[in-house]
Amino acid sequence: MPLSLHVRAGTDRMRKRTLIKAFLVVAVALGVAAVALLESLNFNTYKRFIAAQVEHATGRAVTLQGALRLDLFPVPALSVKGVTLANAKWGTRPAMLRIGELDAEVSLWPLLYGGRVDIRRLVLKNADLLLETDAQGRGNWMFGAPPKAARRTDKTEVKKGGLASPEAIPILNHLAVRNLKVTYRNGVSGTTYAATLADLSASANDGGPILLSAHALYRGLPIQLTATVGPPGELLDRGRPYPVDGQVSFLGMSARVLGSLSDPLEGRGLNLNFSFEGRNLATLSTALDHPVHGVLPYRFAVTLVGDLGGKLDLQGLQINLGQSALAGDGTLWMGGERPRIKAKLTSSLIDFRPFFGAGPALPEPLARAVRGKNAPVFSAQPWPLDVLGMADADITLNAGRLIFGKWNFNDVATHVVLANRNLRLASFSAGVAGGKVSATGSLAAAANPATLRLDGQAKGIDLALLAKTAKGEGFIEAGRGNLDVAVNGEGDSTQRLMADLNGNVDFVVDKSRLGTRVLDLIGAGLIGEISDWISGNSGSALNCAVGRFDIHHGIATADGLLADTDKVTVRGTGTVNLGAETLDLTLSPRPKRATLVSLAIPIDVGGTFRAPSFTPSKLALAKDVAGAVVGTAINPLGVFVPLVSGGTGVQNPCVAALAALRASEQSKGRSEKTGGHSGGGLRGFFHHLGSSLSSTLHKLP
Repeated sequence: MPLSLHVRAGTDRMRKRTLIKAFLVVAVALGVAAVALLESLNFNTYKRFIAAQVEHATGRAVTLQGALRLDLFPVPALSVKGVTLANAKWGTRPAMLRIGELDAEVSLWPLLYGGRVDIRRLVLKNADLLLETDAQGRGNWMFGAPPKAARRTDKTEVKKGGLASPEAIPILNHLAVRNLKVTYRNGVSGTTYAATLADLSASANDGGPILLSAHALYRGLPIQLTATVGPPGELLDRGRPYPVDGQVSFLGMSARVLGSLSDPLEGRGLNLNFSFEGRNLATLSTALDHPVHGVLPYRFAVTLVGDLGGKLDLQGLQINLGQSALAGDGTLWMGGERPRIKAKLTSSLIDFRPFFGAGPALPEPLARAVRGKNAPVFSAQPWPLDVLGMADADITLNAGRLIFGKWNFNDVATHVVLANRNLRLASFSAGVAGGKVSATGSLAAAANPATLRLDGQAKGIDLALLAKTAKGEGFIEAGRGNLDVAVNGEGDSTQRLMADLNGNVDFVVDKSRLGTRVLDLIGAGLIGEISDWISGNSGSALNCAVGRFDIHHGIATADGLLADTDKVTVRGTGTVNLGAETLDLTLSPRPKRATLVSLAIPIDVGGTFRAPSFTPSKLALAKDVAGAVVGTAINPLGVFVPLVSGGTGVQNPCVAALAALRASEQSKGRSEKTGGHSGGGLRGFFHHLGSSLSSTLHKLP
């Protein structure tokens, strides 16, 4: 090869090396310039923009305590520490959300060319989120717009920073949350729940749908979440349905939401099918501190149509709990101080036993020790009235059958209205124990103390079935009765209410069969009944029983109590102290056999509701009068007439018994005036004691 060619080739190689070196120098220079440019940028101007945008959307102040820092290696990233979002003014702490550290990996070229900030990855670490409600049930997540002055200031600051255009809003491709503590505090009930979001990942690659997955812990129990929602770019495209499909699993419960929102950022245009179900509610309820009894499959489903901040239609509502089933439609309003719901529901069966079951019985010695002889019947436990402030409601329910504890109701129809913590029972009717009950009433929890009013009636109740249901088998074998109640009072517990109760209670028992001879024994003496026991007779026929209690500030006065059997008529008088739970009654018998009148010693009923006492009347014994004074205590007849037979009392056995007693009293009075012997007093008692004993001995085999 000629020398000139070698020289030319060497020269070309030198030129290439020179060009490469020059290119590398330029590249390094550009890189250094880029680094210098990036490092010279004041990223803290974004702080004002970010705070302004968040405050504009929520009405809450945002604080970025640390400086925005740029790290170029190994990947360009912005980071800031100490981010807080202010709580509602009534909140229990200043910050609703605290973020320990926020890191954002950003694309380099958009920054160099002044385009939109492209955040490839945003990581939140060690965050603390508080969700709470106030005493009226308002949530701190209900954001409001900032004052107009604040909005004007924000716009000015953003404009000065050159970031006012929508294109300046950063693009987010991947969100990661590490160690987020979530606390929920119910300001109405005072209860608090806490969970930890250990890990959350949300990705949206190349403008596609957002994929979410999360792992959380509640009381150490795992919660899994997966969801797919529309692309980020469509979040601002109002009017276009934004798809949502998410699932949550926790302790055997599987929940799903499927549908779309036309304006997801504002929570408007919802058309979502929401449901959750599981095989055993007991497993889930135990973790929520509301245990139920037995294996209880459950399912809830509803379609939500409307706006989160306004009106939501509840379509196709279905609730299944074990054998219980509810269905219907309703409307939910979320824009006021508290949620308000109106619904019409129907059911073939509602069984409350899994929620209010008595549970396993205590061994009897232990049960006696727990109850105690003087344990109060009316509980002093305050009613959870704050629950009534969580929402307003207007519910109409028709159920074929309702089971509450031991009680079975059929053909239930009720209408309940709750507004401003005032509960009103507009109507209630149901069949129970072969009869029918109806009631209206109200509970004004907004008052201090709360006030209660109840007007109720029970007609044609099968007393034998009622006694059997209440586990009083044998006391009443047959018969029906009516009850009328009209009471009112103040208090925040059953005990306080009973101590302030006012009103009246009336009852009527038609011809019945008692499984006990207690009334006959009161009227005829123990010895006089031995012969019937030996003959195998048991029970007694009750012609009727009527009664009226007038109640004033917890003192129920027996203006009229009467029970009539084939052998005796018993009149009751006295008082019942509902607050102290004590009895002060006198049962005055009038035997229908004239020879037993002297044995009819009035009985004083005292003691407490838990431990009543029955003793011969000390006053009667002291005066040596026994049954001789009983007759005058049963009049006047007019006390009882309004309680029976619709006020006429023509054929009522009690009225007939009273008429017979009046005639007997008149006859006895004439006999006493003519010097006839009544056989009364203690002398007569011992006389008839011997006669009864002699008659009894003759019947022995």
